[in-house]
Amino acid sequence: MPHLLEQPAERTSQPQGGKPRRHPAGWGHRQDQVLNNITHDLRAPLCAIMGYLDLVGRQMEKSASPKAAEYLSLAREAGERMHRMMNDMLEMFRVENGDSLLRKEPLSLSLFLHNVRNTFAGIADLKNIRLHCAAPEKTSTWADPRYLGRVFDNLVSNALKFTPDGGSVHLRASRDAGRILFEVADTGRGIPPENQKRIFEKFQHVQPSDRHRGYGMGLAVVKAIVKAHGGDIRVDSQGRGSRFIFWIPDAPLPQA
Repeated sequence: MPHLLEQPAERTSQPQGGKPRRHPAGWGHRQDQVLNNITHDLRAPLCAIMGYLDLVGRQMEKSASPKAAEYLSLAREAGERMHRMMNDMLEMFRVENGDSLLRKEPLSLSLFLHNVRNTFAGIADLKNIRLHCAAPEKTSTWADPRYLGRVFDNLVSNALKFTPDGGSVHLRASRDAGRILFEVADTGRGIPPENQKRIFEKFQHVQPSDRHRGYGMGLAVVKAIVKAHGGDIRVDSQGRGSRFIFWIPDAPLPQA
């Protein structure tokens, strides 16, 4: 499997109407540190806002007009989205900085993938999407099931989101040359070639029209988790459908 290109030592940006601006090495790291600090500082006031929204909702439960109840519900949903975004950002920073230790344990590939399938079976049925699962029986490795679960939560939910009714999503796992390979493939709209290199970066969307669907952090978190396992991830999309393939080093269980 080909390796992804490493981040260059310098970054460039294109100001509107001007020449590309070149940033010194380490610029992205400093930006991440500032973003990390801001995210930490925002958690406390956001929790206070969410708490007061709950309090107002309980007090107005019987007396609120339908419109006021709708506004409260929308405010609550917006707060929950922001809370999930901050949690994802903080988790990614912890993983990237090595502050979040992996808790590896024996992981059965077949059992793990079937559990993932069962988690999303209801959503797939509602959209009439066929959700397939394939993994070798009696094949296990050492990995962190909680973090790998987050990887699949993101990849499978995206696959179901962008696959039309009547399509299919495939989950696969295999052992190959000292690596454990995982794949999530769908029959959705695909990803334009010019966007495939940047979708694993922070705050990136596959297309501008996706901005209303999320905040562009999911795949950045996925990549950080895979990297923390010592692996890598790539996407393959040739027009229709997409295949997200990632690998982690194989760590066979000790023989009894």
